[in-house]
Amino acid sequence: MGGDPTQAHNEAASRLIKEMVRAVGSDVSRLNTLAESLLLGVGMFNFPHEPRKQALIIQAIADGAQDRAQAVRPSGGG
Repeated sequence: MGGDPTQAHNEAASRLIKEMVRAVGSDVSRLNTLAESLLLGVGMFNFPHEPRKQALIIQAIADGAQDRAQAVRPSGGG
């Protein structure tokens, strides 16, 4: 794959999010449910028979997302 891995990640994430929004018809509640299902799927993929580890990886993903959101927050944002 070549190129900047961060840029490739951001482009892939953008495409995935646009597809998710399209799939749920811009319904925020359904989008949240879909995101929750995807996170659970990631946890199950990583640790198929270990629910505790699944929960821990989901928490780590959420923590990383919070860090990224704070990094891209517009100036003066809350």
